[in-house]
Amino acid sequence: MPETGYLTTRPVHHRHSMAPAAAEEVTAAAATAETRAHLARGRRVEATAAGAVLLVETGISFEPFPVALPTFLSTDMAAQLLLVAAGPARALRTARGLIVQATGGVVPPWAMNRHVRHGYLAVDRDGVVTVGLAGAVALEWRRCRSAGIPAGEQAEPITAAVARHLA
Repeated sequence: MPETGYLTTRPVHHRHSMAPAAAEEVTAAAATAETRAHLARGRRVEATAAGAVLLVETGISFEPFPVALPTFLSTDMAAQLLLVAAGPARALRTARGLIVQATGGVVPPWAMNRHVRHGYLAVDRDGVVTVGLAGAVALEWRRCRSAGIPAGEQAEPITAAVARHLA
């Protein structure tokens, strides 16, 4: 199991519930895991054009701000996330640090640290690396923006991307 240290414990998402003033900060790993579990139970998610993700029927939503904004995701970073999304990827400890080894290439330590810290990538206990909740939102926001899709029409594609990446 790779050591990721603070990278998996730094709160970067806000978790909201229907109770008044019930917002709390959670880690990207926790938000990703809770969303995956929700989808695995056959339940739906809905995203807003602003990038918040609602777990339908629970009253819980996650806001992966500001890291999911498309301005935070460079072309190189998006390519690295798509590399992980395309196939099996594993986190490996090297002399230079933690890397992601995927079928089509490697994500270097400096990029791996940033991706995990922002919640773009999620690493499980066995070292399997997948696109995280913020990564799914950021990738789709970036795609919508480059395709010229108006902000008011981005909720549906973001919802589909979250379900696709986290199911």
